[in-house]
Amino acid sequence: MLNRAKKQNIIVFIRYLLFFGEKKLFKFVILNLFLSIVLSSCCRTKETLNQNEREKIAAFFEELLLEHGGAYTLFGSKPMTNEPLVDTSEEAVQKLQQYLSEHPEIEVIWIDRKLEEGWKEWKRNPQNTLQKNFILAEVDLKDYKAVILLNVASTISVLYENYADFKKIVGCDFDPTELIQQLRAGKIDLWSRLLRDCKALGILLGYGYQNSCLFEKRMNEDCIEPRAPNPSENNDPRLKAEYVLNDKPFRIPIFVMLDESESKSLVAKYKKEREQIKAIYEGKDFLDVTLAKLRGS
Repeated sequence: MLNRAKKQNIIVFIRYLLFFGEKKLFKFVILNLFLSIVLSSCCRTKETLNQNEREKIAAFFEELLLEHGGAYTLFGSKPMTNEPLVDTSEEAVQKLQQYLSEHPEIEVIWIDRKLEEGWKEWKRNPQNTLQKNFILAEVDLKDYKAVILLNVASTISVLYENYADFKKIVGCDFDPTELIQQLRAGKIDLWSRLLRDCKALGILLGYGYQNSCLFEKRMNEDCIEPRAPNPSENNDPRLKAEYVLNDKPFRIPIFVMLDESESKSLVAKYKKEREQIKAIYEGKDFLDVTLAKLRGS
């Protein structure tokens, strides 16, 4: 199975939502299979990228922005988007294979995945830094690495609005603006505490305060159901997407709707933002529009 998958450049997708699926699967959310990648916060201009490089980087942004919610961070109200990176080491592949063999109840879906390959290309072309309004970085959370796209203004606002909660999680006072600078400089001690906490991560990802609190409670009570209930939008890759952009599925951020009122408001907001984002890209080159926004040009 692994050899066939490698040849087809596809990965295993475990059908549990990141926000999140079954508690015992959380450490495997990285999708430990096949591709290797690291991330930087730089990119070369259109003129210095050849066609092959442009295709790989475009595919990376298509996945990060359209399938994993990054477009709502780049153009909308979602403070942060993160996507776990694949661990391609032989040990990780064997570990995942062993885990899946021990849990035949897990439904495995094979999908095409371009994120890591494009990420590698992005790092290889570090000539232009992003504008100060965004951070695109890799974080190492020990159990896994992840790509983070962060809207600075929105994230600072969320950090201030939920300061009391975040202070308890990081265990000390902090300056939200300084915390942003620490992430930009690669200092992630406090960030790792936030990103490994269910409540903090849910808030930062724009899934709502009440949803995040309820999810944390469910995790602490160890009562996660085998299949997460009421997703904000069906993200089964085998089904035709309701909306597409650049011929790719364009979903609203995927989260578990635990608080009915808050979730209804969030879904309505993200659907409205989706229409606005589609209008921004309409009739234009997807990569050019994306890079122009990131670079502030």
